[in-house]
Amino acid sequence: MMSLPLKFIKYDGNPLSIPNYNAVGVIHPDVIYFSEGYDGYKYWMFYTPYPPDSEEEPSLVRSNDGIHFEDAGICNPLVSRGDAVHLADPDVIKVGTTWYMYYMRRYDQNGAINYVIDLATSSDGKKWTKYEKNPVLWQTEEWEIIPENWHIAPKARSVAEPTLYHDGRYFWMWYTGGDNKIGLAKSTDGKNWIKQNSAQPVLEGTPGERDAKGMNHPDVMYYKGKFWMFYVEWSSPRILGLATSVDKVHWKKYQYPILVGEKGKWDESLYRASAAVVNGAIRLYYSGIRDGRPQIGLATSSEL
Repeated sequence: MMSLPLKFIKYDGNPLSIPNYNAVGVIHPDVIYFSEGYDGYKYWMFYTPYPPDSEEEPSLVRSNDGIHFEDAGICNPLVSRGDAVHLADPDVIKVGTTWYMYYMRRYDQNGAINYVIDLATSSDGKKWTKYEKNPVLWQTEEWEIIPENWHIAPKARSVAEPTLYHDGRYFWMWYTGGDNKIGLAKSTDGKNWIKQNSAQPVLEGTPGERDAKGMNHPDVMYYKGKFWMFYVEWSSPRILGLATSVDKVHWKKYQYPILVGEKGKWDESLYRASAAVVNGAIRLYYSGIRDGRPQIGLATSSEL
């Protein structure tokens, strides 16, 4: 493990005001930053209202200062769940003129729980069409099955929580499989995927360490010649960790968490975060949960 290279300071006005519609709260931010703006906005935040499951569908708000977000001109939800239990974990990437949204869909069939990754595409980031051959990624390996002793979804076939990167030629997707391990897949078109590293995890918990129970909800960005992965350490309470890589497969974890919650506060237990580099510093939008209510906040790093 390496020493932490930067420090994050939470925004004094947390949590941010994000529309939750008919849900209890909001969760899983995914932020894209356009330095020159796009369709009149610099910050595009995709997220899901939640709970309950029936309200969890990908939604969008936008901002120019990264603090005050609005849904003007947006018809939420962007993608409807249909007969699925819920649609969660949206991650959006724009390649050329096409927007790609990857998200987790849960469906229950014959008493079995299934988590798969679906795709929707858009020409403007606002109106979306589901890919007709969904899912694009699903469980194929033994490690992608949740253990029987896991209380939330025992024995579920689980491939979820995608995060995307495009290198100019290939799409790369990191995802959470099974019992909190991170896998990697590669695609030429964003639709047909091949699992990498012999279909084995590229990052997992270390026995006896703080992250022994694993990690999930990764968010990966590429900056200054390396990949930065922000992830949730499955501890109690949950905290945010960081690892870096130069080849997408081999990762070096940082010794200390990059962000921890505050007992009794809105972000007592942390959840998925999304990073954007703005003026040489990282703006980290993160989920916090207290008493079953998730909300979204902001923390900003020192300059990289």
